[in-house]
Amino acid sequence: IVRKFVAGWLAKAGEAASDLPARAFYDDIKQSTKGQEYELPTFSIKAMMDLLSSIIFTVTAYHELVGNVVDYTILPSRAGFRLTEEEPLEIDVQSFCLMQSVSSTTSVRMPALCSPFEKFFSAGGAPAWERKLWENFILNCKAQSAKTARDETERAYDNMLVDDVEFKYFDPELFECSVSL
Repeated sequence: IVRKFVAGWLAKAGEAASDLPARAFYDDIKQSTKGQEYELPTFSIKAMMDLLSSIIFTVTAYHELVGNVVDYTILPSRAGFRLTEEEPLEIDVQSFCLMQSVSSTTSVRMPALCSPFEKFFSAGGAPAWERKLWENFILNCKAQSAKTARDETERAYDNMLVDDVEFKYFDPELFECSVSL
């Protein structure tokens, strides 16, 4: 879904997909991967599509899964930045307070990814194709969401006699814009 959206965006963007600012953006991120296990390849439209798709997936779907830290930070006996010498199974007061501030400031609901964003796409002189592309993205997300719900219902039904735990993540209609794109 994301790759299709990004591919459509890059195709419609024309020269802007590979102009100097686009290449500078790509090259800056490529430079930051030097020495890592995976280094970005030389710029191409496909490489840009892969990079943007990866970024969008990471800040929406993957962030939903790994960014949900409230369950780990609600008690000082759970997770924190450092342990105490007196009680090695609990975090210290300062660490607990710091984790509470992280949890409280990052747990606020953000706009749903599948929102229309009328004041953003095709607004302020931006091209009209943005709106159509975004609406198609939302339709694709909602179709995937319906498939996810069907699959979860079927999986739960198949495992009714087993001590099962439902999985409530990776449903596109529930994704938030947790990080600005």
